[in-house]
Amino acid sequence: MKNNNARLIGLLLSLFVLMSHSVYAQLISDTPITSPTEFKAYLLEHDSLFTSGVEQTPDLAMLENTFRHNVHLSGIVYEVDGLKIRGFVFKPKAPGKYPAVIYNRGGNRDFGSLTFPGSSIGPAQLAEIASWGYVVIASQYRGAGGSEGADHFGGDDVNDVLALPAVLAGIEEVDALRIGLFGWSRGSMMSFLALKKGLKVSAVAVGGIVADMALTLEHRPQFSKMFAEMDPKYQLDPQAWLAERSVINWLDMLPKVPILVLNGSSDWRTRSTQALKLVEALDEKRYPVRFIMYEGADHAISQYREEVFVQLRNWLDRYVRDQQPPPIINYAPK
Repeated sequence: MKNNNARLIGLLLSLFVLMSHSVYAQLISDTPITSPTEFKAYLLEHDSLFTSGVEQTPDLAMLENTFRHNVHLSGIVYEVDGLKIRGFVFKPKAPGKYPAVIYNRGGNRDFGSLTFPGSSIGPAQLAEIASWGYVVIASQYRGAGGSEGADHFGGDDVNDVLALPAVLAGIEEVDALRIGLFGWSRGSMMSFLALKKGLKVSAVAVGGIVADMALTLEHRPQFSKMFAEMDPKYQLDPQAWLAERSVINWLDMLPKVPILVLNGSSDWRTRSTQALKLVEALDEKRYPVRFIMYEGADHAISQYREEVFVQLRNWLDRYVRDQQPPPIINYAPK
């Protein structure tokens, strides 16, 4: 009886910690999508990428590949800051309690959204992760994919990520005490910002790293115009705006959870300089970090996709599913 009471108290305390670090969110709708035909109809009705008046057709291969895996797919709408935000949930079909993965997408506005053709990680890849035994949840962020509001590229749109643990807590199949975080490109920045603001997870995996926005602008100066379009605050103080979104400036604000860092050495979108700089700084501060540079690989590391997913699965299974403690990072004795 004492052991049962202790477990119950521990569960309640853990849930309190989880919810106390989440933005308020209310799940408004959960629409099951059971076939490629239904998925196409859902996108044509709800996704701004396909409803904007521009001639667009959902990518047939993406729709079909999403359903190759034995998972349930739902389109969700949840409320954050008074805005209706769209996203997706992928669940294993077998009944049970599963750990969860929050996925943060890349891109800006509708470019790079979860249903954008050619996205580094899309519905088919998220369905594959769910097939490993995880409930995967992903937000389109405000201002994209049919979501209300405006995308400020790491501003108040981070709340759309911080709200997801509260959404997960309301999903019956989710073990809300086992949550992992996965982000790609801009999604790596969103993941670090969410961690800075108190998101509690067991482990992190990021690819196509955005760690220093000043370097991003140095490598891609045309982004200055995009940032100004997306957020008026950028024009007031560009250097401060960039610094606020650059994890390299506030590493000490990150929790010391295991971090898997993946990058391609031929990635021209987010050059490997950023990943190298981040990993060196994390190592200096004794974070449990694993870094893999894929030689000659592009932004999506498409040349090594199968190997990337093996690494990702092993990382999630070890630190999220099995809750193994991270190693103690000490220098070996002389």
